[in-house]
Amino acid sequence: MSNLADKVENHGLVDLKTINPKIYNVDELYGTYVRDSWNEGIFGFIFRKFAVKLNMSDTELSTFINELDEQVMKWIHLDGPIDSKWFESMNSILDDTKTLTLANGNRIKISNNMKLLFETSKLENVTPSTVSRLGIIYFSIDDNYLKNKLVEWKDSFSNEHLCEQFDMLIKNVLQKVLNDFDKFTYEIPINKSEFIHTFIFYFHESTKDFQMNLDFDNLLNDEIMKFNNNLEKHFFCAIVKSIGVLIKDRKGFD
Repeated sequence: MSNLADKVENHGLVDLKTINPKIYNVDELYGTYVRDSWNEGIFGFIFRKFAVKLNMSDTELSTFINELDEQVMKWIHLDGPIDSKWFESMNSILDDTKTLTLANGNRIKISNNMKLLFETSKLENVTPSTVSRLGIIYFSIDDNYLKNKLVEWKDSFSNEHLCEQFDMLIKNVLQKVLNDFDKFTYEIPINKSEFIHTFIFYFHESTKDFQMNLDFDNLLNDEIMKFNNNLEKHFFCAIVKSIGVLIKDRKGFD
């Protein structure tokens, strides 16, 4: 989704906020009262920030800023399984009123430059009436797609030694995980595409401070072996973070 936002950004500004709704409860998403004090939820906060126009004492300046703000496309990307608990509050946004209604009585109307993007692997918890209000794009996930995605990611590293190491790790490690993917039971539903994207994300996160672009032609064998071992550790760490934590049968995964 971030890649799509980057491409659209060439034709204008895009402000993208991504939320996994399944890691929050309903109160954390939309807000709740705690001892007579209103605690704003993360979705409610982002939605309000995107939708509500600036209102300043300087009317001319306020109008100018709001006109600039309207030129920015604002996307709220909800990436995760859909269930009736958190999705119920979305119905008022998707119907003709296009308004988010919160528990404190606030009603926030979606602005013309806002979009809600739902990325999920299943629609089994969504009613037919809700589906009819959505524009749905279906992506078929097959082994060729995953293979091409991994090749594209591997080729993003221009270093020949890195590509060779990734080829070996993908073939000997990642491919085995993909082959056994459907044998495992998961705490939270996940598909192969989600796994690959999450794996790549965690790998890049864990290697931020890891020197990747070395001149391997001028390194000693011991230095190259040390690099390969560290690279392998980051690779395994990304696999564990992206899929290992979700698997119920940890022994089988080990």
